[in-house]
This record gives sequence, structure tokens and C-alpha cells, in this order.
Amino acid sequence: MRSFQRLVKKQQATLCIDSIGKADDGRYKHGLNSVSMEKPLISMIEVQFRSFIESLRPTDEEIRKQLDFGYSWDGQSALLFEIRPQWNDPTKILELPFAKLRFVKSARIWKLYWMRGSGKWEAYEPQPESTDVYELLTEIKNDAYGCFFG
Repeated sequence: MRSFQRLVKKQQATLCIDSIGKADDGRYKHGLNSVSMEKPLISMIEVQFRSFIESLRPTDEEIRKQLDFGYSWDGQSALLFEIRPQWNDPTKILELPFAKLRFVKSARIWKLYWMRGSGKWEAYEPQPESTDVYELLTEIKNDAYGCFFG
């Protein structure tokens, strides 16, 4: 995993991460270059999501133009998605979600969902929840039932 570079000023910090940034809605999204924040804090959960997405991404830049992976994180739920051009208009870039992880604070567990063909999220039955997000990320990568990657 690439190292993170932090640049801290007196009142405001700029966090530079290779390809993760903070979107306008407050969620961290893969694909931006830098973000301005009040506190330069990267949670261990976010590091795990970043590492997982980096393991999925193609190494060749030309392939990344056709298929890439990203995520958004709002502090409680993460949305994992494919980034690809629209088939009939390559100038339009689509973000197609394939997995959602939610942290339930009261129960201190992570819940894993997959998107059905109807566009609705459904609990992933082989392992719908866990106290460890790494277990669920491993389950997504293994994809024994073909729910996440087909």
C-alpha cells in the first residue's frame, strides 16, 4: 500500500492521497486528488477500504480507462462501485455500485449488502454481518456466489 502524505497548516490541513478525496456531500470518493479538512484523520476502516479497492484496480492505466473500481465512505456506510464508460456513449462515465457495507453502532457490527438485478439492496446471505470489516471485504473478493462480480 502506498504511503499517505500529510501536509498540516495552522488551522486547516490538506490531506493528499493518491486518488481519494472528499466529495461535496461529505463522503470520501475514489478519484479525486486532494481534500481540505479541519482535522487530518484517516480511520483504520478507511485505510482498509482503500487497500481493498487498490487490490481490485487494474495495474494498466489503459485498462483503468475502461474498468476501474472506487468507493465512497460517509463514516457509517461504504459503497463499492465499478467505474466504466457508458457502452453507447464513452464520454459518460458511470459509477455502478456492487456492494454496500453499513456499520451499526448500537450492535457494533458490519452488515454486507449486494445489489440485485432489480436495483434493490439485499443482505448477503452467506455472511450478512460480522464484527470485523476485513472478513466481509474478503467475502466480497472471494465472491463464491457471483453476487458482486458476476
